[in-house]
Amino acid sequence: MTTSYPLLRASGSAYERGRQIGAGASDRVRATLVGYQQVFQSYADLRWEQAREIAETFVEPIRATGDKYLLEMEGIADGSGVDLLDIVAVNCRTEIMFSGMARKVLAGERLSAPPSECTAFAALPGRTEGKRTLIGQNWDWLSFAADSVIIVVAEQDDGPDYLTVVEAGLLAKSGMNSAGIGVVTNALISSADEGAPGLPYHVALRRMLDSSTLDEAANVVASSERASSANYLIASADGFALDIECTPGGPTGVRALVPDGGVITHTNHFHKLEAGLTDIAVVTHTDTLVRQQSIERDLRSGEGLDVDSLAAALSAHGNYPFSVCMHLPDQDHQPMEHSATIASVIMDLESRRAWIASGNPCTSAFVEVGFGSD
Repeated sequence: MTTSYPLLRASGSAYERGRQIGAGASDRVRATLVGYQQVFQSYADLRWEQAREIAETFVEPIRATGDKYLLEMEGIADGSGVDLLDIVAVNCRTEIMFSGMARKVLAGERLSAPPSECTAFAALPGRTEGKRTLIGQNWDWLSFAADSVIIVVAEQDDGPDYLTVVEAGLLAKSGMNSAGIGVVTNALISSADEGAPGLPYHVALRRMLDSSTLDEAANVVASSERASSANYLIASADGFALDIECTPGGPTGVRALVPDGGVITHTNHFHKLEAGLTDIAVVTHTDTLVRQQSIERDLRSGEGLDVDSLAAALSAHGNYPFSVCMHLPDQDHQPMEHSATIASVIMDLESRRAWIASGNPCTSAFVEVGFGSD
């Protein structure tokens, strides 16, 4: 298998898997750390040592959700030769960064070029070729992340095997597991995002990949004290999907969406936001409203959705360059100022196969990846 993003396979205990990933991607782990030093300064006015101090307040909430996740971080840190708190900080990057952005927006400050995020979907057997359950997304992010992304295929001795496309050093982002559970996601920002300690976004995504059922995956966030707003779109090989929008806190901050006509889509704004809160993304990321229309239109335009038609939908250029397939603006750009599509992912939960494009799907080939040795 060839792809511009490295494929790492890991196995064994939680610590050993993390150590293998950290050792195999040490240069990319360090690229992640360098990138987020700049991100935290630019978007949250925080020096790296301040971000590490905030990260330390998340250690116990992470440990409370299961020792294995902190052990995986310890393994990544040891394998890549960095400090554990550095790895905790990047796994809390959403909480640190977006709480800073929310503070600025609510104070009336203008963000010159806030980073864009993701366009996600699930298509169920009634709408797909061969009655498959297909789930995927474009992940749009700051352009420096292209130097840190890896594809991880992990064989666990304490849970289902899993595959994820993620920045090196972080536990998980979009992915699927050998139990037929798939997870894609969208960052959300609300006025409730204050960076208070709780279950971090990327740890929640990793926990979902340990789930054997859709209910179990949903309960990861529904029953937790969450640290940030986020959207989790989850699906199962037996043909069901569920979308969960969350704000920080407990059960009152959870809203659920279900598929309509065998399709469900989501971008970076809330569909159901609790009364009294402000949707920050509607202020900072108006392209989210256009991307939602684009992916919804393309998935509902015909029956028999398959990998090729979904790849075409993820390559759409309406509202270019801030389209579903997002491109860097034509003018000179700084890595901390502009976003592009970093990876495009489509997963077939029945066959446990994924197709991954490194970068913009309009120009990058989708490469097939699975749980075997290929």
